[in-house]
Amino acid sequence: MLKRTVIPLLGILMIVAVSFTPVWGVDLERPVDYWVPRDYATIQEAIDDAPLNSVIGIEIGYNQVTFETINLYRSMVIRGEGIDTTILYDDMGSSYDYVFDITADHSALQNLIIESEYSMPEGAIRVYGDNVVFDDVEIIGFVEGIHAGGVWNLLVSNCIFGIDGWTPDT
Repeated sequence: MLKRTVIPLLGILMIVAVSFTPVWGVDLERPVDYWVPRDYATIQEAIDDAPLNSVIGIEIGYNQVTFETINLYRSMVIRGEGIDTTILYDDMGSSYDYVFDITADHSALQNLIIESEYSMPEGAIRVYGDNVVFDDVEIIGFVEGIHAGGVWNLLVSNCIFGIDGWTPDT
C-alpha cells in the first residue's frame, strides 16, 4: 500500500521540480544560425530579426564600427568567428554610452574584441540580464569593462581587460 502511494507521489514531485527549475547556462557549443555580414548587415539587425535563442556569428575579419549602443534585448549568443573579429566603438568623445547594453537573460558574448577608437568612453558592456556569459572577450580602451547591475549568475571566463592597447600578462 505504501509503495502505491509513495512512488506516484515522488513521480509528481520530480515532474514539478523539473518544470520549475530555471535553465542556468547558455549553450556556447551550438553552431551558428546566422552570420554578420552574410545574413545581416549589422549585429543590431541580427538581434532585431533573428529568432530568439539564435547564435549570431560575426565573420572573421569583419570589423563593425558602431556609433551607437548595440542592444542585446533578446536571448541569444553573439560569437566572433576568429581572433580578428573586432567591434570598434567610435564615440568621438560623446556621452557615457556602452558598446553593448545587455538586458536579455540567457545571453552571451563569445570570441570578440571590443575596442574604443578614441577617448576612453565610460564602459564597454552594461549588463542587467541574468545568466549572462562572457567567454574569450577582449575589452580595450574603456574606463569600465563590464558594469553589472543587479545581475544574477554572470560568468566571465578567459577575458582580457586593457587600457589604450595595454593588456596585462596572462
